[in-house]
Amino acid sequence: MKYLFTCLITFFIVIVLCCCIVPYTYSYSNHKKAESEYGKEFNPQRVQMGIPSIPESWEIHSINSGITWGYEQFSEAGDPPYPRYSQKRIVIVDENTIRETDFYQGSREEVRSDGDRIRDAIYVTCVYSPIDLNVECDAYYSTFEFDSDISREEAIEILNEWGIKYP
Repeated sequence: MKYLFTCLITFFIVIVLCCCIVPYTYSYSNHKKAESEYGKEFNPQRVQMGIPSIPESWEIHSINSGITWGYEQFSEAGDPPYPRYSQKRIVIVDENTIRETDFYQGSREEVRSDGDRIRDAIYVTCVYSPIDLNVECDAYYSTFEFDSDISREEAIEILNEWGIKYP
């Protein structure tokens, strides 16, 4: 009976360890694969598709399960001036679909009644196949007054008004 109890405890410990280690290893390997396949090395394909490249000075700032991760502009002197291109979030939907969202912040900022600061922002999301580089994009414009879906062309026009070249 003591032998059976020891075997059960050992089996339970092995199961717990596997449940803790395997997801971490899977997440880490997915992240490394994503970074090597869709990180800065993928910039020539981004140029070909007409979507923004990841600037060389940007660093990875977040990882979620190895399939969602983002790059962000960092500066030792604090935040760079506005308006600015500030973030790219990459999601590996599946092996044939990648979604990238580029985040731009405008120079106009308002303070809400609850004290939160709201800055004009544009999000341009492009979904593409890494196999044939077929890309579809849409955009979202957020201001203090309203939030609205807009076309990619409208987003580019607003970004140009802000002095930001897209891509």
